[in-house]
Amino acid sequence: MTPSSLFAPPPPRNGLPWMTVLVLTVSLVLGGAMMDRFVDALHLSMTRGEALRAMHRMPVATEAAPDRQEGGDRLHLAQAVR
Repeated sequence: MTPSSLFAPPPPRNGLPWMTVLVLTVSLVLGGAMMDRFVDALHLSMTRGEALRAMHRMPVATEAAPDRQEGGDRLHLAQAVR
């Protein structure tokens, strides 16, 4: 009987284990930096959304306030001219 390749000894390792550790470390650092930027952008987007929602909830009465003051300015101007 001839020996089968199934029972052959494994081939010698040619790869360097430190290369795998280096690639893993670099990918972890890059992944962490990308996640940091993603979280910062997410928080910025949430803040902008909150500001936009708050702006839409503002009452319309704030727009009428300058008209009242303008009327008062007219009154003071009319009194000053007399």
